[in-house]
Amino acid sequence: MTEETESAMAMTEQEVEVESAKIAAYYLENRGYEILDASSTSHIVARDRDEYVIVGIRGEAGECDEMPTLDLDHEDVELLRKSCLFYAAGHPEANAVRADVIAIAIVGDHKACLRHLIAATRWTEDE
Repeated sequence: MTEETESAMAMTEQEVEVESAKIAAYYLENRGYEILDASSTSHIVARDRDEYVIVGIRGEAGECDEMPTLDLDHEDVELLRKSCLFYAAGHPEANAVRADVIAIAIVGDHKACLRHLIAATRWTEDE
């Protein structure tokens, strides 16, 4: 374990959540997403071209090979799908909402590994 990794491992759970949300927002902006709401540490609401996206964030401090999993079980997918439906119900302009998941391993100051699962599930008006 490097000195940088040790400093990341010393972060509190709340610090990891806040930093993970910042990293996810920065990443999404650089991928061309418009950030609509980044007030939560567990998810971000964004727009990717004409599609609204709810992005779940899974963050941990540690090595890149120990990053949070992107594996989603049936319950995870159902929860994401309900989140999409709930968002669409409150935003009539959203005719398509998808759910993504980002896994982040914070490995040191200004260093992280990230994986992005696009379209874990989605809702469209056609459904």
